[in-house]
Amino acid sequence: MSDVLLAIVAGGLRRLFERRGEEVEKVRTMVSVNLRRATESMIFGNDVAPYFLDLPTAGTDAPGRYRQIIAAAEEMRSGRVQGAEALIEAAGLPPALVQSVHARLAFDPGLFDLTLTHVPAAPLPIYCLGAKMRRVIPTIPLFSGRGLAIAATHYNGRLFLGLLADKSSMPDLDVLRLGITESLTDLARVAV
Repeated sequence: MSDVLLAIVAGGLRRLFERRGEEVEKVRTMVSVNLRRATESMIFGNDVAPYFLDLPTAGTDAPGRYRQIIAAAEEMRSGRVQGAEALIEAAGLPPALVQSVHARLAFDPGLFDLTLTHVPAAPLPIYCLGAKMRRVIPTIPLFSGRGLAIAATHYNGRLFLGLLADKSSMPDLDVLRLGITESLTDLARVAV
């Protein structure tokens, strides 16, 4: 999961809450973490596990949010993910069982508020019957009791986001979309 992606989503959520007049300090987010080693083949698909991360949405500017996310993600990478991988290996759990537990956790109403996943796509253009695919629209299921899910993918050097929301709980999804775009612009200004 990209730290920049997490930061722009946190910035977009901040703008959404500001527009609504709500003060929300953080949003508990379930992110997918790749457990596959760099040396392993992807022939048999992905090997992912859920990780829960609090996205900061209050009181910080774009660089501040980014630094908070880097620290949280580094903690995730250094200890907890390795621990989860070791536990799965030690127990000898088959991937289907791990996915089953993951699916059951998705229906626990207090565990997380937002689902965010990042799945890389082809780094080069893909063609079908000679026509070049120009963009990808990533999707992810909207879990029961959740109002929002965000999927991201890279394709041919570009980042694409798919926002899926329950219209009754998120009628202002366009505000979030614009907030994400503005947050990306804020981070890009600082990076230059």
